[in-house]
This record gives sequence, structure tokens and C-alpha cells, in this order.
Amino acid sequence: MHDPDLPGDWRPTIVISISIPLSIFVSVLLLSALGETINIMTLGGLALAVGILVDDATVEIENIERILPGQGDEAGILDGASQIAVPAFVSTLSICIVFVPMFFLTGVARFLFVRWPRPCVSPCSASYFCRAR
Repeated sequence: MHDPDLPGDWRPTIVISISIPLSIFVSVLLLSALGETINIMTLGGLALAVGILVDDATVEIENIERILPGQGDEAGILDGASQIAVPAFVSTLSICIVFVPMFFLTGVARFLFVRWPRPCVSPCSASYFCRAR
């Protein structure tokens, strides 16, 4: 008998366990290339991004699992991922747009908050582009 508190399939766990660290790794490389350092603000942005990435991965996996029983594995995965490609893009785009005004801050506010958008936007963008390929 299946316990509802335990995961029923190991594949979604593996997908999330690989995709989120990969997106964070790509983000850290991008931040390093932009001259950013790891500090409290960048870690805060990355922590927020991890929550967004988990949510996005959960939505995609649930959609794939909804479609998978009616189709084969490969066809179900491709069909499920293609169904949420546009909503995933719009979600990533809206996250990027929300942080744009932070780049136009001045004074003390700029000093405090300009380091926050990059680490939040870069893993979300990396996740989308890794998913889209």
C-alpha cells in the first residue's frame, strides 16, 4: 500500500535534485563573471530563487505526471513540458520585470538593494533556458 506522505516515484526527485543545483551553479558562474561576490544580499536573492525554482519544477513535474499515464514516457514528458512552456516563460519574464526598477535606485537604497536582483533573476533565467533546450 502506498503511503501518501512518501514520494511514489523517484524520478521527479532526481530531476529536482539535478535541475536546481545546476541552475544555481550557472547563476554563481554568471554572478562571478559580472564581478559579484557572495554576500548576504546575493545569498538572500539565491534563497528566494530556490523557492521559485522549486515551485516551477513542481508545476512542471505535476503536469508531466498528469499526462504520462496516457502516453509513453518520452512523448508524455515532451508533451507535458511543452504545455507549460509559455506559462513558464511568462513567469520567468515577470520575475525579471519586477526587479528592473531596482537598477534605477539611487543613494543608500541603491547601495543596499542593487545586489539583490541579479542573484534572483539569473537562476530563474538559467532554469528556463535549461528547461527549454
